[in-house]
Amino acid sequence: MRVKDGVVDPDDEDQCIGGWTGTIIDIDESSDPVLILLEWDASTLTELMGKQALERAEREGLQGERMWLHLTEVERLDPTKATEPPQPVNRALKPRGRYDVPMTDEEIRVTHLFGLPESAGPPAVTYEALEVYHDYLCAHVRFPFYGEYSRETAPLRNTSDYLKVTGLADVDDWDAFYGLLCEARQGRRHIVVPLAEVEVDSQDPNHQLIEDYRVWFWNYR
Repeated sequence: MRVKDGVVDPDDEDQCIGGWTGTIIDIDESSDPVLILLEWDASTLTELMGKQALERAEREGLQGERMWLHLTEVERLDPTKATEPPQPVNRALKPRGRYDVPMTDEEIRVTHLFGLPESAGPPAVTYEALEVYHDYLCAHVRFPFYGEYSRETAPLRNTSDYLKVTGLADVDDWDAFYGLLCEARQGRRHIVVPLAEVEVDSQDPNHQLIEDYRVWFWNYR
């Protein structure tokens, strides 16, 4: 079966799944409309979802390899069109965090950073986009700088630590959930933390650069 063009992930309205293909493994006829459980085929898992999307689904308690959809949202796969490329994952994506709300100054600066017109808005967070942002930050951020790193130490309890950020980790060491990582020192300890979780004082020359990245990463991933 093939998911019809324009259908979005029922668990993520920003994710278009049109063109994904799979096999029906279960049917719930008690639902109106009827629900079917699709198990994605190998091409969908590897070419459209990828390892990172599967890992994210697992962290969120979802079954990445299969999905419940309405029967009206799928169609029989036409063998004569099997060689046609699937619909791109981001074909029907709306800019994350924007919708019809005017862009913030941070979003406008990020859009310009990527060489895009303001009408396009910032791109989604992908490995390729992170590569561009990594190079940009390496060229413009003044290291070292001081920041505050907050982390959850217990349910509904966060602990904040001050640290000295000495540089960015290699872009290939990025984290699928937390994005770019930075190297820092906390006293005598050398630690690696997500850059998106480091807050920089508004008086620091690096504040705008880091805050722009944080806004982009948390709203467009």
